[in-house]
Amino acid sequence: MLGDVTLEDYSLPEEDLQNNMTRGNLELNPVKPTKPKRDNDAADKATRNAALPTTNETWFSFVGNTSLHGIRYVFWKRPLWARIGWLLILLAFTAYFLFTAHMSLTRYFKRPINTVITQKYVNNLEFPAVSICPQNLVSKKKMYALDGDANFVKYGLNHSVCSATESVRNGKACGAAMVCCCLAFFLFDGGQIVPDCTAPYLLGLIGAQQSSGIFFDAINFYKKYGQGIQEMLSDEDLCIFGAKIAKPCGISDFSTKVTDWGVCHTFNAGLGGPDNIKEVVFPGPVGGLNILLDAQMNDSTIARLSEGYSVIIHGQGEYFLPWDGINVSPGSQATITLHQQRIKNLEDPYETKCKDKQLNTFSSYTIAGCQYECLAERIIKTCECRNAGYSGAASLRTCAKYDLFCILEATDNVDISVCDCPVPCNEIRYTTEVYYSKFPDVGSAVALQAQGVKHSFEYLRENTVFLQIGYKSLSYELQEQHASFELEALFGEIGGNMGLFLGCSLMTIFEFADLLVALVFVHALHKEYPT
Repeated sequence: MLGDVTLEDYSLPEEDLQNNMTRGNLELNPVKPTKPKRDNDAADKATRNAALPTTNETWFSFVGNTSLHGIRYVFWKRPLWARIGWLLILLAFTAYFLFTAHMSLTRYFKRPINTVITQKYVNNLEFPAVSICPQNLVSKKKMYALDGDANFVKYGLNHSVCSATESVRNGKACGAAMVCCCLAFFLFDGGQIVPDCTAPYLLGLIGAQQSSGIFFDAINFYKKYGQGIQEMLSDEDLCIFGAKIAKPCGISDFSTKVTDWGVCHTFNAGLGGPDNIKEVVFPGPVGGLNILLDAQMNDSTIARLSEGYSVIIHGQGEYFLPWDGINVSPGSQATITLHQQRIKNLEDPYETKCKDKQLNTFSSYTIAGCQYECLAERIIKTCECRNAGYSGAASLRTCAKYDLFCILEATDNVDISVCDCPVPCNEIRYTTEVYYSKFPDVGSAVALQAQGVKHSFEYLRENTVFLQIGYKSLSYELQEQHASFELEALFGEIGGNMGLFLGCSLMTIFEFADLLVALVFVHALHKEYPT
C-alpha cells in the first residue's frame, strides 16, 4: 500500500515554476500579470485635480504666513467692522508707502549732490599766472613812426602790409594808416584819432591790401605797436618774486599774449610745463610778486576807456579777457591778496555733468574759454576771418575794422547752449581783495632815485604803478561734490518706510512672487507646488 497521497506531494515550489521549469525539451516561461487598461482617464484626472489645493486654500495659507502682518486680520473670520477697519488701515498705509517710495525714487534719479567745503593748509602753493595788460592799445611813438625813422627800424615796425600799402599811404606812417583802416576798437572808431583819415584814404588802403593779397594782421600789429615788456618794466631790479631780492625777476619771466583787446604780458605763464610754475613759501604780498610798472602816459594814444593797467589773475593756460581784470591807475600802489579755491565736480549722471574738453587755443579748459572758441568758430564760418586771440585756422587773416558788421551779425542772438561747454571736473579759481593807496610818497621816491630809478617824483606819481600780489595765507579752499542720495540710501529709505507702515520688508515682495508661482503650478500645470 502506498498510503494516502495528496496533491501537495506532487507540487513544485513556486520559484521553480518561475525560474527554470522544463519538461523534456520544453521550457516554460513565467506568466507576468498585466494591468487591465482603464477607460476612465478623465475621471482619474479629475480625482487628482480634486486633491490639489484650491485658490482659496492657497491664498488663506499665504495670508496666515506672510510677513505682511496686517493682511491676515482682513481675511480671518472676525467681526465685519474689524475686518473693514483693518482693510482701511492697510490700504491707507500702502498708499502712503507707495507715495514715499515714489518720492524716494524721484529724488534718487535727480542725482542730488552735497558740496563739502574744507580749508586745507599747506607749506607751499603754486602761484597763479598774472597777466598785465596795458590799457593803452597803441604806442604813439610807434604809431607815428615814418618808414625811415629810427624807431621804425628799432622796433621792427616794417610789416609786409606796410610795403603793400606804401603807394597809397602817401608818405604817412604805416601804424597810423592801419589804425585808420583796419584796427577795431570797442565802442568807437579809432580812426577818429588819426589825422586826415578820410573815407577815400581808408578805401584806398583796403583796396591795396585786396589787390596785393597781403592783409592787416592784428596779432603782429599789437605785438609790435603795443607797449612791450621792456617798456612796461620801469626797472628790472624792482621786479621781486618770493622775497628773493638778490635774484630779481625780469623780461624772461614774462610771455606776450595777444587778445582781441590788445596785448598782455603774462608772468608765470608756465609755458615750459608744470615744472616751470613758480611756488610761494611765504604768505602775504611780500612772499609773492612785487613789481614797478611804467605806464608811459606821454606815449598813450587810445585806451580801453582808462589809464594804467588791467591785472588778471588766472590759471596757467586759461582763457582770460582784459575787461575781466583789476584796473590799476598810474600813481597808485595796488596790493592784491589771493585766496585759492579748488573745485571738484561730479560727472554724469549727476547734475553738474562735468567733462574736461580739449580746446584749440588754450591748454586748460574753462567754460569761458570754450564759449569764446565757439563764437570764434562761428565768426570764421560767417565772416571768413579769425579773432586776434584765437589761434585756430592760423592760415586765415585776422578780422579787421571792415569786418565789424559781419562779426556783430554773426554773434547777435547766439544761443550759447549749442556750444557744448560742460562744467569742468577740476577747476581752480582765485578770489581777490584789492587795496589802493597813492604811490610814491616823497621819501620812497628819493629812495628809488638813490637805487637807480632815473625819474623824478612827478614822473613817478603820474606814470608808475607799484603792484603787489600774494596769498593771504598758505591754504586753499577745497570744494568737493559728493552724491547725497546713493543706491544704499534709496534702499534704506524705502525699506524703512515699508517696515514702519506695513510691518514688512523687501522679502515680502518675493513672498508675493512665490504665491504667483504656486498659483501657476496648481492651475496651469495641475501640479502640487512643493513647500
